[in-house]
Amino acid sequence: MIVAGNTQKHANRLMYRLQQLFKLIHNHIVEERAEYLKLDNGTEYFAFPSNPSSYRGIEKVKAIFVDEGAHFDFVDDYIVYDALEPITLASKPDLFIISTPNGKRGFFYELYVQAVAGNNKFKPRFWNYEKAMGWLYSQADIDEKKRDLTIDFEQEYNGQFTTTRHSIFGEIFKTEEYEAVEF
Repeated sequence: MIVAGNTQKHANRLMYRLQQLFKLIHNHIVEERAEYLKLDNGTEYFAFPSNPSSYRGIEKVKAIFVDEGAHFDFVDDYIVYDALEPITLASKPDLFIISTPNGKRGFFYELYVQAVAGNNKFKPRFWNYEKAMGWLYSQADIDEKKRDLTIDFEQEYNGQFTTTRHSIFGEIFKTEEYEAVEF
């Protein structure tokens, strides 16, 4: 299994959580390092950063888990998906790409929009803050975040694709949606 995060540190943190999970169930761990886990049944887990050359060419993959897929620090983050696609063709693994939205851009946004429309193989799932009420968040927590103008509440807590914070132009729009004005 490939576990991919936007940095190696992030991927290692995901691996640590997996290691703790397997220790809680029954300790089936044969070998573990920050970026690697091997179980007694031969299953191996590898933690990689979003650098596509890290996992290009890996074979016999049964599952790929990509965390924060909308937050890779590339101008064109399709290079991450492009590196994973040949693995999915060769090995037919389950592919999970999860993320908080990060504006209307990038491969995560495009794959999600296409999945919602039924135009690709992915099955979109959506969870907003309401799923965690009383468990992870209190109503006071949510009210405080809604008042905080330094965060994009709709994007961070309500799962909406709003504006990428790094965009100097704000919301990106299609020019055909607007009439030309003659001067």
